[in-house]
Amino acid sequence: MAQQAVFLYIEDDTLSREIMALMLQGLGYTQFTMFESSEHFIERIEALAATPTVIFLDIHMTPHNGFEILEACASIQYSTP
Repeated sequence: MAQQAVFLYIEDDTLSREIMALMLQGLGYTQFTMFESSEHFIERIEALAATPTVIFLDIHMTPHNGFEILEACASIQYSTP
């Protein structure tokens, strides 16, 4: 059986997070995490129990926008089972 995708969504807009949660749940996905801000995102990603296989980013956030987060993802030490 194929392993289910693990989603991470970094979005500062509450409604957008709620819509994404409804969409993912409606599609049968149960493994997703949402961050409401981009503060300390590297430490927060590294602390996740499951390594994200799909990451959605808001490009208009502060203090770090989606492009900055994407660049920094290369340095993240992802956990391995």
